[in-house]
Order: sequence, then C-alpha cells, then structure tokens
Amino acid sequence: MFTELVRVRSLRIYFLLLGGVFAGLIAGCSAPPLQISLEASDMAYSVVELRAVAGQPVRMTFLNAGALEHDFNIGEIKISGFKYVEGGMVTHEHGQATGTAPQLHVMAMPGERAVAEFTPLRAGRYEFFCSTEGHEQAGMHGTLVVQ
Repeated sequence: MFTELVRVRSLRIYFLLLGGVFAGLIAGCSAPPLQISLEASDMAYSVVELRAVAGQPVRMTFLNAGALEHDFNIGEIKISGFKYVEGGMVTHEHGQATGTAPQLHVMAMPGERAVAEFTPLRAGRYEFFCSTEGHEQAGMHGTLVVQ
C-alpha cells in the first residue's frame, strides 16, 4: 500500500514537471516579431508593398523623413495586440473625415519615427495609404500582403 502511494505521488510530480517543461518550450517557440520598415517622404512611401504572415507579430518602424505630416493607414484589417513601442501618436488633425476610423493607424510627425507592434490575423491583400488630405491621390499608397 505504501509503495503504491509513493508511486502515485511520484507520477503526479513527474507529470507536473513534464507539463511545466512543455509549457516553457511552447512559450519559447513563439515567433519573434517580423521587422518591417516604411519611410514617408513628401508625397511618397519608400516601398509600395510590405509583407507579413498571419498570426506572426509585426514590429513596424515608420519614419517620417518629410517636412509634412504623414501616416500609415489600413481601413479594414483584423489585427490584435496593437501598441506603440516608440513614439507615435494616437490622433492628429489632417485630411478629410471619412466617418470610419482605420483599423490600423501609425503616425509620426515630420522628422520623427514611430515603432508599433501588431499581429495581422487573416491572410489577404490590404491597401495602405497616407490619410493627410491629397497625399493618397498624389501616390502615397501601397499594399500589405499577409500570407
């Protein structure tokens, strides 16, 4: 009887330790954020296509190298965990009100940069643009491709 009790307790401890090891391995295997960069100059973005992977965190560096206010917007995209890591602004005055706030918005004042993290949740092609009045029409737009 005593031997059976010791065996059961030993098995419980073994499985608890094994579960802890697996939990640590799973937590340690999460993908590091994908680093993407976008520079805005006056009336142009540095690239017109960005790439990401659904479910993988993204760390986006947005540099406003222009003399005007610029931002990065995607109207409809499913994301989670958005936060500014460095710089950035939540709101600012510019452009025409469309009535619908973009679901992804990263902004930096002239000469500054913002670093934001987010995780795209669904694959697809998402159009991005600068929402300062007239900038999208002048060519400040592109595509985020989420695989």
